[in-house]
Amino acid sequence: MTISAVVLSRLFTRRGIVPHGSPVSSDALNIFLFKNDRRLSRRVTRRGAKYTRTYDDLVVSSRRPETIAELATAMEEEIARAGLRVSEAKRARRGLQLPSQPQVVHGLVVNNPRGVGLTRSQHHKAIEIGESYVGAAKCVSPDSLEAVAAKRRVLFGWISYASQVKFGPAKHLVLLLQHGDEFVRRRLTYEGIARTKKWWVSSTRRNRAREIAERWGEVRSASRKGASAA
Repeated sequence: MTISAVVLSRLFTRRGIVPHGSPVSSDALNIFLFKNDRRLSRRVTRRGAKYTRTYDDLVVSSRRPETIAELATAMEEEIARAGLRVSEAKRARRGLQLPSQPQVVHGLVVNNPRGVGLTRSQHHKAIEIGESYVGAAKCVSPDSLEAVAAKRRVLFGWISYASQVKFGPAKHLVLLLQHGDEFVRRRLTYEGIARTKKWWVSSTRRNRAREIAERWGEVRSASRKGASAA
């Protein structure tokens, strides 16, 4: 093992494995597949096609149907050479994609005349999450505030994802986010909770939604005791 391999393995791993969700996991994968990417890119380019990869999603694009079978074989050879296996489920779902059907590359529809967009299922899912957030925000309580904050974070992620395409629900999702935020703000104000910004923020050091929920519960408890004493 070379010195560089030892250094990289120590940087990328903990107790012998790359931690799930580690920020360096994509870098580790890029280094692991570097030679395979280079070989496959050369083979594909010689056939007048293009090769792209995002994480473990490998795509070969060609305007020449007669080369598809050859390029698919080349891709599978390189995958096997890396000691990996082709996802049969992904092959069945997004294997060969003809120009006459929606062509999904790295999770985005790339042959829509209106521009690059989300798939129909992604579009519906994003709207569903946005509406779910608004519905939860309307009836927010101390017990549900953390869950509402979690829904907001998921919705914000979808907004970021949808914002990368020309044809998508990003603007509508932003409106849903704003509506939900307003419902929560009004409820906190009505309940006598000090107006706070970024009530949804959560980290390993601080969970603002939990803090506010606890304060909200204390305010309610104090209010009930006051009413009982009166």
